[in-house]
Amino acid sequence: MHRCFSGLLAITLGSAAFGAVLTVSPDKPGHSLKPAPMNGTVLPIWYSPEKVKALTPGLQRGGFALFRYPNGTLSNEYHWNGKGSYDSLGIWHPSNTEFQAGFKVDTRHRGTNRNNYGSVFPSMVVDADTASFWWGVTEQDSIEPWLLLKPARTSIDSVEILWGAIRPDSVRIAGTSGDPMWSNSAVWSAPTAFPATDGVTRVKLPAAIKGSWLQIRFPGKSGAQVREIRLYAAGKLASGNSATSKVQVLAMGTHPANDRNAEAPSRWDFETFMSQLTRDYSGFDPLLCVNVGTGTPEEAAAWVHFSNVVKKYGVKRWHVGNEIDGNWEQGGPLDPAQYAARFLQFVKAMKAADPSIEIYGPVLSTMDFQSRPSGRGEANWMASFLERIGNAERADGVRYLDGVDFHAYPYYIPSGSGNPTDMLAAMDRIGPQLDTLNNYLVRYLSQPETRKVALTEFNASVSITYLLMHQTDGIGMADMLGHMASRFGDRAVTCAWEPAGGEPMNPDGSNGATYGSLRLFTPNRKGMATDVGDAPTSAFWGQYLATQAWIERGRGTGAPVSLPVSVTGNGKVRAFALSDSGQVSVMVLNLDSTADSVSLAGVPMDSGEVLSWSGRDYHWDATDW
Repeated sequence: MHRCFSGLLAITLGSAAFGAVLTVSPDKPGHSLKPAPMNGTVLPIWYSPEKVKALTPGLQRGGFALFRYPNGTLSNEYHWNGKGSYDSLGIWHPSNTEFQAGFKVDTRHRGTNRNNYGSVFPSMVVDADTASFWWGVTEQDSIEPWLLLKPARTSIDSVEILWGAIRPDSVRIAGTSGDPMWSNSAVWSAPTAFPATDGVTRVKLPAAIKGSWLQIRFPGKSGAQVREIRLYAAGKLASGNSATSKVQVLAMGTHPANDRNAEAPSRWDFETFMSQLTRDYSGFDPLLCVNVGTGTPEEAAAWVHFSNVVKKYGVKRWHVGNEIDGNWEQGGPLDPAQYAARFLQFVKAMKAADPSIEIYGPVLSTMDFQSRPSGRGEANWMASFLERIGNAERADGVRYLDGVDFHAYPYYIPSGSGNPTDMLAAMDRIGPQLDTLNNYLVRYLSQPETRKVALTEFNASVSITYLLMHQTDGIGMADMLGHMASRFGDRAVTCAWEPAGGEPMNPDGSNGATYGSLRLFTPNRKGMATDVGDAPTSAFWGQYLATQAWIERGRGTGAPVSLPVSVTGNGKVRAFALSDSGQVSVMVLNLDSTADSVSLAGVPMDSGEVLSWSGRDYHWDATDW
């Protein structure tokens, strides 16, 4: 649809919205905006060179430039270089001058029960195998390791701990009836300290410690090796110690020792990733994720040295670990104090290899910053991390954190149909969360306005729903990008997840009843054909309309883009505007299913164009494939 407006490019996603009047003030000062760092995605190690080649036309059409590697969760269980050797403790030491394909690993001293995409990894704390042990390390500044255990019964009255070769001087045990994993509302009982003597420590718990969770800390500088923990209620074993124990365990501060996984090395290795995209992709901008769960600062520094000194690739962007606050990560979780200590070690080693690089952290698993408890009585995970980094920067007179990094999949539902309005409301929540994050940056860091803000994984949900193939997801993707751009301009870095995951699946488990997928492209079916290979999905078009149609097409020639100009509207409309060389571009989003119209005030309207996207323009048949 084309209409004449003076100097105005308006892109309306979804139906026009609610009879709203939007006032645009193009003379208000803004900040510069670069679309390339906001147009990223992930090219994980389970891809092949052939798959990436097939995806390249679609990625180029979408304007994608930033590519994250080796991926998300596997970043903490992948050694980038297969040329090297293990030491006697299980630490991998790679070469920094020679290369061969990297490989996957498993944590050697796992403390956390890990159930990840159908693979179950038991905790060595309750596995009934006293030859294995969890190894919790004390980080610098005596930041001790600790455990959370959730037994089936709340009447635990005694604890038995079998030690390995390393044991602390004492243990401190507390209890809570709250949820210490996903909320800061858990209130712990006053901890009771017990001496750790001999090879076994047996303690009788005070009544005040009872609760649905137990917390066990290991103070001191030595750390702890725990072969087994047994919980008792009225003299009976209540922890079901076995390879399939139902006791949930989270172990904070696991030693990074690891063993090679039996899987064959991926052909989409680091050298292939760099050489193929450097050859095939104009403007290729890599983002490399170093291994903090089962890796070391030495390994990360070797990667920087090999990449930028030996091969002279000049990789600028790096980040430390992936979602290590989560219990699904190899070597995880880490609390913010533990992660901050490791982050500083990694940054110092990496920048010694190349001082010009940018390093991002903490790669937090969620945009709901207040929902991730710190575990040490601090405000929350993100705030605690930033406060610790800010203190270290001021003490050392050195800048360590170039960008703050997090992920967002805000629509948490069981796999199924979902609700369009609820999905859009969840995705729109990123706006106030970004304001909270910016307040943290201002509070804890010097020169906060110079720090990048990196959203390195995002989409509506990790749950499969047909709405991921519906225009709803595209509207939400554009909305999240609009919030990032309007607040941070050329400081914004984003990566949508991901071009092509597993085959699309039915969210209700049936054959062909519904259709949804977390991806940017989906395999062509029933005669579908496109000129970019696999068919672009709603997520692709949301990314495209925000970065290419709104930002790139709205750019004039010469002057830098200025964003945001002032836009006002009603509660059901999200509108984002930019101006460049007298040209104004507005992106208007309808966050509700009711259709109506939008009028714009404050901009001359005698030439220009309007582009619209709605269910009439983009529609997947969700019931017939």
